[in-house]
Amino acid sequence: YNLAIIYFQGAPKVEKDIPTSFKWLTSAIEAGDDEARDMLSQPVFNDLTAEWYAKRAELGDRDAQMKLADFYLWGRGVEQVYVPKCD
Repeated sequence: YNLAIIYFQGAPKVEKDIPTSFKWLTSAIEAGDDEARDMLSQPVFNDLTAEWYAKRAELGDRDAQMKLADFYLWGRGVEQVYVPKCD
């Protein structure tokens, strides 16, 4: 998680690198770090997060399925898909 933050913000002698930050975030999440999971909501990660949720959703991760549905609803990192409820 700390490496993810360093690459997210950049630091002396470390250039800001969003894809590398995301890589370390997902590693931290898979290790059970809740702070890292919260950081996925950063808009800069939308495309990468949507792709990651899609992979996890295909594996049956219910939380990822719900999050991915939300991404489609709001068009975060994916084309917005909204089907209005018909009465």
